[in-house]
Amino acid sequence: MQTFNDSEWRRKIRETSMTRGFTAAVEKLKKVQLQQQELRKDFVKEQDPKKKEQLKNKLVKLHKDVQKAEAEFNKAVLNEPIDLE
Repeated sequence: MQTFNDSEWRRKIRETSMTRGFTAAVEKLKKVQLQQQELRKDFVKEQDPKKKEQLKNKLVKLHKDVQKAEAEFNKAVLNEPIDLE
């Protein structure tokens, strides 16, 4: 059985928590991008100019959420531990 000293154990815990943060950032980004994709499909299919304008406004609002999710993802990527072994 492998034993860890205190600093190795703390490093392993920190790496695990960073990986969870990375996973959460990926899931959030995927979710928001999927919403954006669905809105774009609806926007392209829509023929009524009033409804199309409403969808356009929703896309603009959602774009801000996408930007936030991308920023969080990029931050998580930078904080992700690199395994050089």
